[in-house]
Amino acid sequence: MFTIRWLLPVEIQQQRYPAIKEIGSTLPVRTSIFYSVIFYLIWQTLYYIFIVYGRREKIQSGSRATSYTWLLSDKKGFVSHLIEKLGLGGPDVGISIYKILFFFFLQFAYMLLSILPVSLLYYRYK
Repeated sequence: MFTIRWLLPVEIQQQRYPAIKEIGSTLPVRTSIFYSVIFYLIWQTLYYIFIVYGRREKIQSGSRATSYTWLLSDKKGFVSHLIEKLGLGGPDVGISIYKILFFFFLQFAYMLLSILPVSLLYYRYK
């Protein structure tokens, strides 16, 4: 979107992307973060419902691997060490709901950390 909006010549923008005129030159930081968080929460909820909950038997049997099960079952990984230090389960506990929720929270924090610079630097490079 940055390339289309700010790097393409205006003539090409108007010819191929006429809706760009409606955007204007502002992107409220709160609005961009709000919509990013809403879409992220919808994505995580659907992922949990369809993958972690809906395929529970296949995941627990080991016939399906997801990013959550792979990262949370890793005994030497950062997430496992952090969960163990916080007292949410040791390396022998397996994958619990606390680990999954904590992993969701870590991904949410990472998402916020990655979109904040984009939202804040938007005005600097326009």
